[in-house]
Amino acid sequence: MPKQKMFSAAIAIALGAAAWGTTTSAQAAIPACGSATVAFVKQIDGSADSVRIKRAGSEDSLSVFAPLCEGDVVSLKTASDRVVLGVAGSSGPNEIRGPKSYTVGPASTGSQSISELIEGRLLPLGDRLVGQGLARSGGEFGFGLLDLETESAQIKSGFRPLWVGWTGGQAPYELLVLDPTDRIFATQTLSDTSTTLPARTITPGRYSIVVKDAYGRTRQTFFDAVEDVPATSAPSVPAWMGEDTAIMLAAFCVAAEDPYVWSYEAAQQISGAKDTGLDREAALALIGGGDSDALCPR
Repeated sequence: MPKQKMFSAAIAIALGAAAWGTTTSAQAAIPACGSATVAFVKQIDGSADSVRIKRAGSEDSLSVFAPLCEGDVVSLKTASDRVVLGVAGSSGPNEIRGPKSYTVGPASTGSQSISELIEGRLLPLGDRLVGQGLARSGGEFGFGLLDLETESAQIKSGFRPLWVGWTGGQAPYELLVLDPTDRIFATQTLSDTSTTLPARTITPGRYSIVVKDAYGRTRQTFFDAVEDVPATSAPSVPAWMGEDTAIMLAAFCVAAEDPYVWSYEAAQQISGAKDTGLDREAALALIGGGDSDALCPR
């Protein structure tokens, strides 16, 4: 049985930020689209109580990657609420800021199959997100990506930035990265649980990542930089989905080759994506989410 089909929700990856609106029961309150699917949710800033969706007389919290159909009403109750949508036919992702009610209109493009793009690619991602959840207990301290937990991670060598992330612990954190000769590759003091180190040459070999939190607890793991990674290309998606959506889908397929090995490389690709509203934490959580046959046919 392939490794990507052996994952359980209990060990799915996490990135330290709790997600809301990701329980199966919550999703069941909203019926399936009764009209054309014309948009999807790229990013949400706000609580489950203040960012809502109304459809066919039902109301619930909105979730990342949720498909939207014509006539849906997205409600943002406070000034701090923000939602980024990919709406078919737009020149790019649409940002909605509260307080506001936004009614999803019809698609204005016929150049691509909306059903195939949203329901075929993004809806399975949302279903997987619902099934596995995003966060661990806040008291845990460790590396979130499954391949980093098992010390089997590989990324492509070369001149590039390096994303490093973990979950739990207490800020501030001291980060140390050692190169294959045990020399210091990078060192930082951080208040956040992830960072992207500036681009520099990552030579082939084994690297060590060490993170110490404010309580003196230390976690260490490793990754190998290699010359060859699975060959995938970003799928062609329309401008209204955002450039980062294509990169997310391509990265997902890289990880699917063997999530225990390649999900860290996928994380590097997502981290480097142009930011047009993609929820990176949700996207990273999905790359270790299991069977990918529906999205990445062999």
